[in-house]
Formats: sequence, C-alpha cells, structure tokens
Amino acid sequence: MPVGKYTHNVDVKGRVFVPSKFRPDLGNHFTIFLSPKDKCIRAYNEDNWNKYRKKLARIKDPDNGLRRLIFSSASDVETDSQGRILIPSEMLSDIGVTEKMVIVGMDRWVEMWEPEEYDRVFGRNKNGEYTQMLIDLDAEDDPDCDF
Repeated sequence: MPVGKYTHNVDVKGRVFVPSKFRPDLGNHFTIFLSPKDKCIRAYNEDNWNKYRKKLARIKDPDNGLRRLIFSSASDVETDSQGRILIPSEMLSDIGVTEKMVIVGMDRWVEMWEPEEYDRVFGRNKNGEYTQMLIDLDAEDDPDCDF
C-alpha cells in the first residue's frame, strides 16, 4: 500500500527514481498513464491495473473516448537496476515536468506530479476544503470497518 510524498529529480533522459518504499507494492513492472481527471501520471501495479481495466470496461462509453484517452497514453515500464523508470517524453511534457517530480502514494496507485501543479492543486489543505470530509470520516460509524 503506497503512501507518502516524495520529490525526485528527473534526468535528461526522462528517468526518475521510484521511491524505495513504493517498489514492493508497484513491483518491477507496472503501468503508467495520464490521469483522465488530473494533470498527473498514475501508476498501477499489475493486479490493480487489471482491476482498473475491468472497472473501466463497465462504464458506458459509447464512442470509446475515455478508453482511448486512457489506453493511448498508457505505457508499461520497468525499474532498472537503480530503481528508476523511464517515462516517455511526451507524457512528461503533457504534465509539465522538466526537472523534478512529486511522487505521491495513493494506497492503490501512485501519482506523479509537476511540483508547482501539485502545490497549486493540493497546497495546505486547499483552504480547509477537506475539513468537512475529515469531520465526516471521523464521525462515520461503518459496521464493515474495524478501524
């Protein structure tokens, strides 16, 4: 379960270190693609990528636009001996990454962001936007959850 936030340099070839704490969950071979929702790259290990694809298959998408958007940007990557992956230059360009990348563990997937975009979107609790969600989370009494 990848969690946490890390910042790593992207070299001139487009290689970036995968945080060592994320590697056991992602594995050595995983799939990355442009998020259809945010200006970032998502990374899924093989099992979660297959679950995501099955979930996508259930969505009504008559002209296949969403599928085209996701699968046309997808790339299978593999970590090298130093724990780096090579991200296609077009993908880096699409999210505006040049030198650094923020890598965020999202439990079932990993996100990769251009640092200023990440700060713009998620900087310091977005003026308290998540306060009510946190109140609801703490107050929620879910019988299916033993937390």
